[in-house]
Amino acid sequence: MGSIKMQRHSLNKSNVVFVALFVLLPTLVLARGLNDLDKAKTNKDIRGIRASLDGETRETLLGYAKNSSKDGKKRFIALASACKKMSEDESVDAVVGIFTKERDKDLRISCAVWMGDRKTNEKAKNALKKAFKSDKEDKAVRAALAIGLATMGDDSGKQVALDAILKSEYFADFGMLALERLKAKDVLPTLRNNRKNSSDYWVQNHCRIAELRIEMSSASEAEKVNLLRAVLTEDGYFHARLWAGKRLGEMGGSLAKDALLSIVKNLNHPGAYGARKGFQIGVELGHWKSEELNEWREK
Repeated sequence: MGSIKMQRHSLNKSNVVFVALFVLLPTLVLARGLNDLDKAKTNKDIRGIRASLDGETRETLLGYAKNSSKDGKKRFIALASACKKMSEDESVDAVVGIFTKERDKDLRISCAVWMGDRKTNEKAKNALKKAFKSDKEDKAVRAALAIGLATMGDDSGKQVALDAILKSEYFADFGMLALERLKAKDVLPTLRNNRKNSSDYWVQNHCRIAELRIEMSSASEAEKVNLLRAVLTEDGYFHARLWAGKRLGEMGGSLAKDALLSIVKNLNHPGAYGARKGFQIGVELGHWKSEELNEWREK
């Protein structure tokens, strides 16, 4: 009899342990996404973890996003994942609240662009405009705010965006994106003059890429290919040619393929390297097969 009682006691104890583990298991699994995010070393690693955050709770994600000891880029990814679990009004309140209180530059840049993507939300727009008016705002964050405003159709940040390119700031790409979204063709003469009158390599290339992106903003696919191919044939703008080649690779299609092929066959052509990079990206994205490239080159 005593033996039976001992077995029953042992069985009950095992059941308790099993139930406890069963209850804790979801928590352990949910924590894995943020743990992986926390351990990620490269931007590629960080991007690859986004899907694993879907199992995290909104509260856990927001807690990570508000933790100022964490990396700003990672905090924004957690914040964006939390926003997927909210209504738009709730998500805007969360992002505006963090943007207003936090000083981490990477986090604020991402929040500024995110707010702009809420194209018709007045609270997001007001937050962007208020922050943009501050003369104490970081220059890179201000350029990101210009992107957000431009996405909403507001050209308040046009001059800030243009200056980022003319001065070849490290965040010049922010300026390009803002002007591209505004389709700001009125700044093209300024960009061309600055490019031609400057002896600075990066100023020349940033201005040339900015011109191209603005011109492409309202062009048809065929016109875009012609614009990109024209840049690939220009001497003296290596990074602009490289950008053009990569963009053709991202576009894919027969028009882009023909444009790249017309250049890549001539190894001495100034745009040959950019064209090869374009084909490489096109193959990686599945637009073309590497075997096809060899056949095309032999024709």
